[in-house]
Amino acid sequence: MRAKAVDSFRRRLPSEQGWLYDVIDSPGTVHASDPALRPNQLFAYGLPYAPLRGTGPGPVHAVARTLLTPLGLRTLSPADPWYRGVHRGDPASRDQAYHQGTVWPWLIGPYADAATAVGLPTDGLLDGLLAHLGEWVVGSVSETADGDAPHGATGCPFQAWSVAETLRVYQRDRR
Repeated sequence: MRAKAVDSFRRRLPSEQGWLYDVIDSPGTVHASDPALRPNQLFAYGLPYAPLRGTGPGPVHAVARTLLTPLGLRTLSPADPWYRGVHRGDPASRDQAYHQGTVWPWLIGPYADAATAVGLPTDGLLDGLLAHLGEWVVGSVSETADGDAPHGATGCPFQAWSVAETLRVYQRDRR
C-alpha cells in the first residue's frame, strides 16, 4: 500500500513550475490544481518516510530561493498575486496575511530536514533566528514575521513551536 501511495503521490503532485502543487483536484470535482509555491511541500521530502525523500533537490531549492528568510519561511511566494508582505493592521488584515506570505519561524525545522534529505547545505541557516533571540523577548522566538524585508517580528513574542524548531535544528547541527 505504501508503494502504491508513493507512486500516486509522485505522479500527481509535481507541477509544471518545478515544485509540488499546493492543492490538487480530486476526481469528480471542479476545483483546479493550485501551483502556488508554499512550504507545505517540505514534508514530502524531509519526514523519515516521506514519499519524495531521496529524490532531487529541485522543489526544495525553489523553496530556499523564494520562501527562505533570515527568520523562517514565507507562506507564499512574493511573485504570487495573492502575496501579502506585511502581517500588520487590524485583526482582519492580519488574518488575511497569515498564510499569504507571512514568515513562520517554526518552518525552519521542516526546511532544514528537507534540505538535508536532498543534499542542500544548511550552513548559517539559523543565524537570523539566533540573532532574533534578543530582539523581542530575550531567549524567545516570535510566532511570525513580515514576509517583506526587514522581516519585522509579529504575532506572539513567545512562541513555543518557533523556539522548539530552532533548538531542534541547532542541536541536530551541533552533533
